[in-house]
Amino acid sequence: MAIAYINYTLRKRKGRVPVVVTGVEKNFPGAILAVLSAGSSYNEAVIRSAMNNPGKQPVVFLYLGERTSTRKPELFRLIEPHLNDEQARRDLGRANYLAQEGKVECRFIYRCREPGAILHVWQELHPQAIIIADDQMPELQQIKPKRIDKQSTSAGQVMHLLS
Repeated sequence: MAIAYINYTLRKRKGRVPVVVTGVEKNFPGAILAVLSAGSSYNEAVIRSAMNNPGKQPVVFLYLGERTSTRKPELFRLIEPHLNDEQARRDLGRANYLAQEGKVECRFIYRCREPGAILHVWQELHPQAIIIADDQMPELQQIKPKRIDKQSTSAGQVMHLLS
């Protein structure tokens, strides 16, 4: 327990808190879906935009990682791709830290980047809004939002798709 506490404290000082990645929860009310992706320079902008939502609505962070693990499957070992993705752990840890600081309820989902991954999660959650980087907009052509708002931040342009 002492090692876990020290590890947690050291990561919190760096502005990151470890997260527990869950599956899609259908009964997560009023959620905002914030999409983060591997190698994106807009992740910090998406995280901050999600944390500054009016009314402190709950947020679901969807991280789209790359399939790059070279780890071989072992007998009786769970394969969790997010555990081997250092960038995902950093970005989700940062989101969790800011959520705790801002007292915003949130959940974390990790999916490998593939066509339709965002759409599938959106269909399960039915969030009120999606916050996504401008360069990922082509992936959401099938979603017909009522309104699209652009938000310019110091870290880049972020899109808000409102249902």
